[in-house]
Amino acid sequence: MFGIILICVMLSTTMSGTTFEGIVSEGQRGRALNAARVRLSKSEAAFLVADIETNPEGAFKLENVAQGEYDVEVSKPNYVSVLSRVQLGDNTPLTVRLVISLTRCGVITGQVTDRQGRVAIVMPMKKSAHGAFWVPFR
Repeated sequence: MFGIILICVMLSTTMSGTTFEGIVSEGQRGRALNAARVRLSKSEAAFLVADIETNPEGAFKLENVAQGEYDVEVSKPNYVSVLSRVQLGDNTPLTVRLVISLTRCGVITGQVTDRQGRVAIVMPMKKSAHGAFWVPFR
């Protein structure tokens, strides 16, 4: 499963910095996703610039973003997160519009046992940076 991020640029009349604005929607149905988390951080350092949520229409807006390289992460529970790197320089338009599609996912939990009720399979689990556990494939 993959999330999709499309970066479009538009000209604006604001001169104080770049504006990030966009829409977050569900990939399969295209409906707006309310309360999706949008995080903007400096790429070279673990410095969080903004941490906001989308409105009921799936929209968000970050104003006056300075030049530099940023990581844009969009997440919502039960959806695959999207992470993209964006470089803002001298030639960057004053408004950057992001169109982001998140793919719904699911989680399987439980325990595999044999006929006697003993644990039948033991697999090592790893924890992601976001706190989710997963089984590595070999």
